[in-house]
Amino acid sequence: MLISGQVIQAFDPDKNQPEIIRADQIFIGEGSPRDFVIYRSPSFFEQARKRRDEKRGPNWRPPLCPEPRTYSLGQSFERLVLVPAAADNGAEVTDKWSVEFWGGNVTMERALDLLIEESERKGRFQTRPPKS
Repeated sequence: MLISGQVIQAFDPDKNQPEIIRADQIFIGEGSPRDFVIYRSPSFFEQARKRRDEKRGPNWRPPLCPEPRTYSLGQSFERLVLVPAAADNGAEVTDKWSVEFWGGNVTMERALDLLIEESERKGRFQTRPPKS
């Protein structure tokens, strides 16, 4: 899916609450604008709580590798790539989505043109996103 939208529910590790992104437009994919629940595994919530608690401690050091990204309430996206979620064990997660890590790269310039061409062939193209 390639959508534009806004976060209407922020990530909260204490409540095991994932983000919900409300699409205001779908450029590539089926259906009409709707809410997308982002999948977060139980271990992701636990790691987020642990990282938060460590940051509050006196011996906190920045992590060596980047931490998984979460999204804040009200954050907007002009172009966001979502894929159906899969659990840590590879099983499909019903009606939940993951934000594609490399999604920004495929929504710009020639990569976007190729994505649109492929979506047209597969019958998933709805409209071209605005240029920015």
